[in-house]
Amino acid sequence: MTVFNVSSGDLTKTMMPTVSKSYTIYQILTIVSDNFLILCSRVFRNRIALVIITVSSSGEFINSTEPIINLEVNESSYYFRSADYDAESNTVYIGGQLDYHLEVILVYNFTSFTASIINNNTKSWDTQLASGCMNSQTYYLMDLTKSGNYTLEIYDININTELPTLSVVGIPQDSTSFVLCYNNQVYVASSSLVTLGDLSLLQINLQTGEASKLYESSADVISTYNYWVYENYFTQMVEINNQYYLITVDFNRSVIVYQVEITKFFVVEAITYYIK
Repeated sequence: MTVFNVSSGDLTKTMMPTVSKSYTIYQILTIVSDNFLILCSRVFRNRIALVIITVSSSGEFINSTEPIINLEVNESSYYFRSADYDAESNTVYIGGQLDYHLEVILVYNFTSFTASIINNNTKSWDTQLASGCMNSQTYYLMDLTKSGNYTLEIYDININTELPTLSVVGIPQDSTSFVLCYNNQVYVASSSLVTLGDLSLLQINLQTGEASKLYESSADVISTYNYWVYENYFTQMVEINNQYYLITVDFNRSVIVYQVEITKFFVVEAITYYIK
């Protein structure tokens, strides 16, 4: 486990020797009292099940929830990037698609240890995988339709109801785009399919569907590896001239507040990530 300081570029690495290799790590869900809650899978009764394990900041395994048998659905490589955790209900919501056509939210309740699916049964996709994120009790799913237009499906988790769909305009063409949520706002990280390293951050107006650009990576960025949103900051891990940097943008002002070099060795292609 590697922890970065975004203002200095310094990092600390922590081994996790007591975390069993039987766990497949998917996503860091949250940090509570310096302990990491991590969504994982493991084999349970000859089937794949999801669990949440708790790991201390020193890398020690603390405990695991009881397993929930995974729903029998096709997954994508971006599937667990859309996992969001609601601490109040002890539930994980994961945006994805069934058979790459039907947009769904998979719901794993770690109090009742049950799994269910929320879907609208109305749309199909074949060009880009859906991505999702959650603000408070609202879950957002964005996808590219066959007509080439982005849509944002909105679900009220409290009342299990789909709200009116937004047509999203302003996202760059020829890009792969994923939604990010924070502070009741919805953002889009859009990576160019033409120019390697070209990444834009946009904010979606939840009334009109218009996506406004807040930040665009500089021309000398070779590759973008990870990015995070926290409060009003966006942090991007990039490669420039064979060196790695963390660039942090205050998107309230659309200015770079930190650009620091990472000088120590680390795993570039991380399994999972979290920012706080």
